[in-house]
Parts: sequence; C-alpha cells; structure tokens
Amino acid sequence: MNWEAIGALGEVLGAVSVLVTLLYLSRQISASNKALDTTGATAMMEGYNEFNTWSISTEELAQTSRHFYNDPEETLSEFEQHKLSVMARVFVNQIYKLFLLHKAGSMPDDQWEIAATEADQILNLTEFGRTFRKENAAFSQMWKEMDKLESKDLSKF
Repeated sequence: MNWEAIGALGEVLGAVSVLVTLLYLSRQISASNKALDTTGATAMMEGYNEFNTWSISTEELAQTSRHFYNDPEETLSEFEQHKLSVMARVFVNQIYKLFLLHKAGSMPDDQWEIAATEADQILNLTEFGRTFRKENAAFSQMWKEMDKLESKDLSKF
C-alpha cells in the first residue's frame, strides 16, 4: 500500500469519526432539551402546589385565599388586605420565577403561555388582582409579556 492510499484511508476514517461524533452530539442535545422541558414543568407544578397547600394550610389563610379568587362581599379590614397582598405577592413571585426560566430558555414557550395565561386569568378575577397588577411595576416586564398573549380562561376557580 502506498502513502496516497494510506492518506485516503485516514481521511475516510476521519470523516466517519466526525459523523459518529455529530450523531452522538445530536442525541445529547435532544436529551438536554427534554431535561429542560421537564425542569420547566416541574418548577411550574411544584410552585403551584406549594402556593395552594400554603394558602389553605390554616382556616385564616383559606378565608384569605377565597378573596384571592373572588371579590369579597364586605369591605376587608386593613389586616385582611395586608394578608391578601402578601398572598398575591407569593403567587406572582411564582409566576415571575417561571417568567425568568422562560427568558433563560429553560421553559418552553407553550408551558410559559399556559402559566402566564392562567396567571392573567387569576389576577383579573378580582378588583384586588387587577389593582395589584397595576401597582406593582417591579413585574412590568412580565406584565408586558403576559399582555401579548391571547386572554382566555383556562381553569375554573
């Protein structure tokens, strides 16, 4: 075998090894994307479950959570308004976490759209929620992204 044949064989083996490497990397990227999807979904569910468990953990919190989803029939005391404000802040912090995960690429668009649409629905259920949204500019970037989504009801509260 001459040097030209050996060189050609080396080139063929090099091309095959590059092809094998590219196939391996594409499988790794696919697995990584699946892991990111799972991370976003897990963060969303865990956060909602923690919020809901906490919001009914005592009778007093359960009463406050009723006002989170329904306009109160009577005027709330200053203390009740404070509890409701804290509850809303905990909920919105969860949504903001999801927003940041989405912006970082760790939460797919379809999962973010579901979370954001439902959060928008919840915050628009009551006058308190609508006012909370207007008065909390710290989340303005998230509010703008939520406003871009088609408003619809996803869940019954």
